[in-house]
Amino acid sequence: MKTVMKKFTLYKTIEMVLLLVGVGLIAFLQRFDVAAGLGAGLVLQAAFTLALDLFAEARGQDYLAALDGWLT
Repeated sequence: MKTVMKKFTLYKTIEMVLLLVGVGLIAFLQRFDVAAGLGAGLVLQAAFTLALDLFAEARGQDYLAALDGWLT
């Protein structure tokens, strides 16, 4: 479980980078419909996945604390 919790930092970093890339596509290439569409899809996907990972990380911390308390 500790390994999974450490990976959340990597996941959140990747999702934030993808979110920024999506915003960049929308902001700088909005005259190109395909680029703006890809940017919008990337923003939606990255934001949704980031939100889910934040909730999962919070639940994981609670679970890990319970395991630590149970094992000691």
